[in-house]
Amino acid sequence: MPHRNIVAYTLMISALAHGDRLHDARSLFNQMPERSAISWNAMIAAYAQRGYLLAAQSLLQDRPVEDTASRNTMIAAYAQHGSLDTAIALFHSMDQRDTISWNTMIAAFTSSGDPCRALGLLRGMAIEGVTPNEATVLAALDACAQISSLAIAKTIHSSIQGTGLDSLPAVLASLISAYGRCGGIAEALELSQKISPDPVAWSCALDARSRSGAALDPAALHSLAVEGLSLDPIVFSLLLLSCSHTGDLHRGFHCWKLITGDFGVVPREDQWACAVDLLARCGRLDEARELLLAMPFVPGDAARTALLGAWARS
Repeated sequence: MPHRNIVAYTLMISALAHGDRLHDARSLFNQMPERSAISWNAMIAAYAQRGYLLAAQSLLQDRPVEDTASRNTMIAAYAQHGSLDTAIALFHSMDQRDTISWNTMIAAFTSSGDPCRALGLLRGMAIEGVTPNEATVLAALDACAQISSLAIAKTIHSSIQGTGLDSLPAVLASLISAYGRCGGIAEALELSQKISPDPVAWSCALDARSRSGAALDPAALHSLAVEGLSLDPIVFSLLLLSCSHTGDLHRGFHCWKLITGDFGVVPREDQWACAVDLLARCGRLDEARELLLAMPFVPGDAARTALLGAWARS
């Protein structure tokens, strides 16, 4: 390639770095007759994402013009590799911070178990007039759920209504989950009526219903089968737990039939255990024992404990 342009150089640097040939990537970077912001970012990210933070920081200091994207990369790398204080210092030293800058720090505080500081940054973001996006809301709701603050969950929900963010599947699922974890079961159940056929959202809705003692109507489950939703194992287990906690034997086995029939799901051991638990809770001990013996594998502790516990209570 006799006349390599900046784009070609940058693509080659990224390819070499992706193949863990950092030395070759840096050599090529040094040979570039001129460099763009993307070139600098590619080399800095190559070092930072692999934990070579000193080399990445050195490049960041060498670049002629401050670039928000490169600093965001460094903030994320410092936080990921346990240097949260350095990430904070770099964040506060930035002349310009975009949505990604704020999201990176909010997520860093949330994942490090400091949800209060994460939510404090969310307020600071609003004060500075920075527009939140989907990632902002997801990180903030996670932080909110960690401190079980129903009031803050409602505030976050209210702040995104009418923006379109509240209708995104991932945000809706996180709202349902946050409400459920914060004790806002009524709010979680209300939102669950709006969810589209999405396994993640249904998992969150069923978890909230299980916490509240409310069960899912089998007719709603049947409509999901018609629409082609593929239920994952978590949804299946949560559904059975919900019916078990409410003691609704008819609904539970109606759902079991729909899931194994219409959805073609092969029950796992924990789901068989849920079915045994449902029968036992409803006083159908003989049937629970028969189901235990009919399991296509050796019954585990969960199924045996459910049956023994029911016998002890009878």
